[in-house]
Amino acid sequence: MITNSATRCCCAVAFLLLAACEDEETSRQQSLSTRSELKLDLSSFRFAVEKGRNTYYQNRNYIESGGIGVTLTRGKVCVENGKNCVESAVRYRVEAGKTLTQPNHKVATILNKDNITIEYWGTADNGEPVHIRRTVETSGAKVTVK
Repeated sequence: MITNSATRCCCAVAFLLLAACEDEETSRQQSLSTRSELKLDLSSFRFAVEKGRNTYYQNRNYIESGGIGVTLTRGKVCVENGKNCVESAVRYRVEAGKTLTQPNHKVATILNKDNITIEYWGTADNGEPVHIRRTVETSGAKVTVK
């Protein structure tokens, strides 16, 4: 015959095991639902005409707000409404919850009115692919970021 104290002890052990399993499952679900939130903010534009091209200097701010770090490995800039593109391997690291600022990037176009696209691809620390894209509409010295 099992005593009351032995029954209580077995119940307490079973409860602790179930609670530990629940905590582990909750933690696993939270980590699976956590995603990197990467945003590209373009700021501090400066306009100049250089070698006959409208040239736009800007700061590129990569902002991670989802709590998962990101490594960007490829970048692409297109000018002349997408007709002329340059693509390159990059290695930009944005830590979880941080901002990486790169000052004085430059984009130049022969067009007075243009839609310039800036894109990056990479991988978040959780293995998920990352892609960010911004479009810069230009009209002479006027710039609108979309």
